[in-house]
Amino acid sequence: MLVRYCFTNGGMSRIVCCHFADNPASQRVIEKLGFTTTGTCKAYCEARRSDVATVRYEMRRPMMAMFWRRAA
Repeated sequence: MLVRYCFTNGGMSRIVCCHFADNPASQRVIEKLGFTTTGTCKAYCEARRSDVATVRYEMRRPMMAMFWRRAA
């Protein structure tokens, strides 16, 4: 899984992602992965050619990540 790889091999301490506020399918996926909502903002969408409301999420590296088995 990409999240696990980022924390174990990528050396990241947190991951941030966003989705457009009018996209509930992306919201469900992000929440199922364990991300926590941190706020809202606007981001430019090329397809709409305008700024669109977005929801921002964050996941911090779990304390137990240091014990996860590294990929060979």
